[in-house]
Amino acid sequence: MSQTNKDTKTHLVLIGDSTLDNLVWVDTKEEAIPSQLRELLPNALITNYAADGFNSKDTLQGNYPSISAAARETAGDPFPVFQGTFKPLQQLKELHKRTPVSHVVLSVGGNDVREILGNLNYLPNIIHRFLSNYPKILEEIFEVTPKVIIMLQYRPAFNQDSYYRVYKAMKTIANDNPVSSLNALMQFIYPHVFQLARKHSLAIIDLPNTFDIYNDALYRSQIEPSSEGGKVICKLIKHVLEKHDFSASKFYKLKGDQVIDSLVGDDWQIEGGTSVLVQQMLNAMVNK
Repeated sequence: MSQTNKDTKTHLVLIGDSTLDNLVWVDTKEEAIPSQLRELLPNALITNYAADGFNSKDTLQGNYPSISAAARETAGDPFPVFQGTFKPLQQLKELHKRTPVSHVVLSVGGNDVREILGNLNYLPNIIHRFLSNYPKILEEIFEVTPKVIIMLQYRPAFNQDSYYRVYKAMKTIANDNPVSSLNALMQFIYPHVFQLARKHSLAIIDLPNTFDIYNDALYRSQIEPSSEGGKVICKLIKHVLEKHDFSASKFYKLKGDQVIDSLVGDDWQIEGGTSVLVQQMLNAMVNK
């Protein structure tokens, strides 16, 4: 649900998963990312069409938002569900007819991998699915607005691995360091997204190089943004809304209190090193 003030020129819509729709994972609705954004951007409309648990297929085709539907209803921000299905891209187009949308933040993909952590033999299929769905999602959004802010998935909390065992799973790819293995997976997938971003001069919020995986205060249950994590995300979104002119694609990351930007090129690296062995295995698995 968005605010009722229609005098604003900025109407920001959130699309994706719990990296934006984190109401279930914070103590009060005021701590959720949409509420924090409304506090930071009082003259903007904020509409939350992200859905906790959605993967790239759900975002593209729709699904029932079972994880956060009840909490969103209680908070006065219900999903526009039709016949048991929430279709965020369709709803985005309908919303745009009523209240023109200026910007979209897109954060999706983490759940594609989360769903197969118990068996990474499915990883090649999941990578292919994501790389097929992502440009289709963007094309649907471009029908509404060219001003898309891509938010990359942060890496999960290292010390909370008992929840989803992300790093235990990463180690199974090539029996290598789990952090550098995850870095390698991200650095294998995201360059395809960067090509799309460069083509359309999009902003990219670089959370892999912003979130400290050893800072538990940023997380809930290993993979969800806490209130503190939400503050970091909202600060970057606010900065991009105010500074990115869509003349060239740029990365934006937060170091301390400073937002650092850089042009999107082919040399993106995640701090902390990359497993060459995992990169080689991913190339062999996906390209065979």
